[in-house]
Amino acid sequence: MSLVDGYGAAGADGSDVVELKKALRTANQTLNAILEHSPDLICALGEAGRISLISSSCNGILGYAPDELMGRDLLELVHADDRRQASAVFERATAHATVQKQELRLTHRDGTAVKMRWSAVQSPELNAIYAVGRDVTEELKKERELRHA
Repeated sequence: MSLVDGYGAAGADGSDVVELKKALRTANQTLNAILEHSPDLICALGEAGRISLISSSCNGILGYAPDELMGRDLLELVHADDRRQASAVFERATAHATVQKQELRLTHRDGTAVKMRWSAVQSPELNAIYAVGRDVTEELKKERELRHA
């Protein structure tokens, strides 16, 4: 049974509403734990690509605290050379609902490029795109070193 189903079936005594509130609280705690502890960059993009939710990992990956990025256009963080590609990816996610393993660089606060591998899914019901980016900078560096060895 989904949370919505439980809400629609609320009994006269309110016990179903209490259960729904408990389930929503648990879901919120789970989401917060994921956002706090994931090594990947997790974000929700609202209207016009503005960041409406972002994981704490942005601090280690990009050098910004989450509250510094809330409300900013994600494209502002994309490396200048990748912005056209990033715009196309955003349009594809909006139109087709999913994007898998797309590599785009973001710019760290110190100006260095951070190579990210992205997957994203659109939620038309919530008017948002949910994206997960993994920093693959070191992984790609090691691959290059192995090829040269």
